[in-house]
Amino acid sequence: MDNQTINNTALVSVVMPAYNAERFLREAIDSVLNQTYPNFELIIINDGSTDHTEEIILSYSDSRIKYVRNEQNLKLIKTLNKGVELAQGKYIARMDADDISLPERFEEEVRYLEEHPDVDIVSCFPYDIDLRGKVLTKSSYFSATQPQSLKFVSVFAPPICHPACMCKTEVLKKYKYSDKPECQHIEDYELWNRMFHTGIRGAVIPKFMFYYRANPSGICHLYNDEQLTNHIGTLKKSLIRYGCKDIDDDVAICIISKIETKNMANIDAAFRLLDLFCQKYLQMEDVVSKLEQKEINEWVSQRKIAILMTSAMYSSRNIRARILIKLLHNLGLLMNFHNLIYLKNRIVRIIRER
Repeated sequence: MDNQTINNTALVSVVMPAYNAERFLREAIDSVLNQTYPNFELIIINDGSTDHTEEIILSYSDSRIKYVRNEQNLKLIKTLNKGVELAQGKYIARMDADDISLPERFEEEVRYLEEHPDVDIVSCFPYDIDLRGKVLTKSSYFSATQPQSLKFVSVFAPPICHPACMCKTEVLKKYKYSDKPECQHIEDYELWNRMFHTGIRGAVIPKFMFYYRANPSGICHLYNDEQLTNHIGTLKKSLIRYGCKDIDDDVAICIISKIETKNMANIDAAFRLLDLFCQKYLQMEDVVSKLEQKEINEWVSQRKIAILMTSAMYSSRNIRARILIKLLHNLGLLMNFHNLIYLKNRIVRIIRER
């Protein structure tokens, strides 16, 4: 790619927290240093690691690496905010210590932000990889690419791949990650939800430029209960903005679709709520393009598939039969190429996590 066509003087500050990250850290650092976009600082914050994390970081002599060591373990949110405060660049790129950025990621994301000054945050599509680095699927979670469709998705779930994003520094310094108890372990979902509903605009480059590692020792696996409780609270507050009140927790859990439901009434209620919210959103938002409408409708269909698949894989034979009947009544969900790809990827993910 021709570097002369973009502004190489725009400094990018890469914020990488690292806690006991020795297993994958070198691979993550190398993927940053091998970027085709040359003008960046890599801020690595060692959050009180007790393994060889510091030794690995200090083995590099690249002047673009800025090493910071927390005197005590501050946890993820405080460490991220520390990195945001230290950032000197025009843009902040996120990076986790166990993921991999493909070489063109920074160049493509800087190019997009420079060419679209009305956009504040950009990300890309990720591949899911396992602990050995094997590609499992193209991610089934991130499909929206446009500002209004990302805003829609942010009501329910993280609309973009957080460690693959790049953001205007002034914006992230203003909003920061919330350290409130109700935001613990949903820091990216809460941030995008708060940003996109106060006028911040996001976009996703529809290219796969990131490897996202499914790590069983990661935050979302270690703090599942607290994460789910906080996710439900943020989801219900978001729905209230659009006049959707008195949402039952079991219906919210069904929509989040991380655990199964054994109650078909909850599945029916979740489907009705998704349809109702979609109608309200399209009526209340001023400018929604045809592409954004298409992405919103596809996301709703894919979320319904996720609800059915999650419950079917873990439920009794009787519930599975009833879910099959519901799917047959909603065959339109499968009459879409993107939805079929999503279904395949979802099955792969569920089988992997069993």
